Amino acid sequence: MHHVPGAELRRAVLSRLIDGVRPGGIVVVSFWQFMNDERIARKAARSLDLALAQPPFAGFASSSLEEGDHLLGWQADDAAFRYCHHFSTTEIDQLAASVSPLAAPIDTFSADGSNHSLNRYLVLQRNA
Repeated sequence: MHHVPGAELRRAVLSRLIDGVRPGGIVVVSFWQFMNDERIARKAARSLDLALAQPPFAGFASSSLEEGDHLLGWQADDAAFRYCHHFSTTEIDQLAASVSPLAAPIDTFSADGSNHSLNRYLVLQRNA
């Protein structure tokens, strides 16, 4: 979900995923929490500074970024940017609540990275 821009579009994507499974079916989504990693957080700050100094594409405005939105460099190329969204636990809970008429959360857990907390996983079961 971290490359899906905008809260409204993320809700729509999650709803479509749920629509794609039969009643009782399972949808699992991951949410990258890269700002919890000090090294990646430093890279994100550096990338934003670079993007502000030299906009990565015509029409770029940092004011268009929502809370949690970041532009990250791509590997060692300082001129290549990728959009990524850092998800707070509260935001993940709100997203799950927004699809509650369609599905219910049955599990959440964190995994990945050296501290096992780079991704938060949400497991939803489509309502009957």
